[in-house]
Amino acid sequence: MAGLHQLELHKGFSPLFRPDTPDGYKQVVRENLAGRLGYVADHLASRNYLMGDQFTVADGYLFTVLGWGRWVGIDIARWPSLLAFQQRVGERQSVRDALAAEARPEIEVHQQG
Repeated sequence: MAGLHQLELHKGFSPLFRPDTPDGYKQVVRENLAGRLGYVADHLASRNYLMGDQFTVADGYLFTVLGWGRWVGIDIARWPSLLAFQQRVGERQSVRDALAAEARPEIEVHQQG
């Protein structure tokens, strides 16, 4: 299986944001992304952040990419470790401050429950 650095999550989401992407292909893209997200979820099942216990820029990037799911029909709640990761990162004061500074109320941390 590919390493984390080969997952290309960002590019994987791109067709889902294009209005001219056929619906049938969007379903294939979602299935492919589900496999990649599952791999990341397995990785995060045994650690707080991508690199272990230390938050890195990669975690901030993953937090952003995971947030795209709600706009394209991918519910990360199906992967408890991704949901926990998003909540953990979203609780960081620096992340809350950044979201507030952007004044983007439509960007929310996925809430469990």
